[in-house]
Amino acid sequence: MPVAGQPVTFTATTLFGPVNLGTAVTDANGTATLHNAVVPVFAVATPFYTATFPGTACYSAATAHNILLFIPLPG
Repeated sequence: MPVAGQPVTFTATTLFGPVNLGTAVTDANGTATLHNAVVPVFAVATPFYTATFPGTACYSAATAHNILLFIPLPG
């Protein structure tokens, strides 16, 4: 069952420590997508990110890791 309307925080772990990339809210499918995040130059070489859901009274907290994909904006 998807969990909609919940915050998920995205963090990159760099050589300088964790960098908060931003927070997105889950959609009707339970997917949180972070768009147009401003990423410091030193974080671009980071190959992975962590997505963290803090949990609620009804849902347990969760953490996931995945490959970090940067798509530069044109211009």
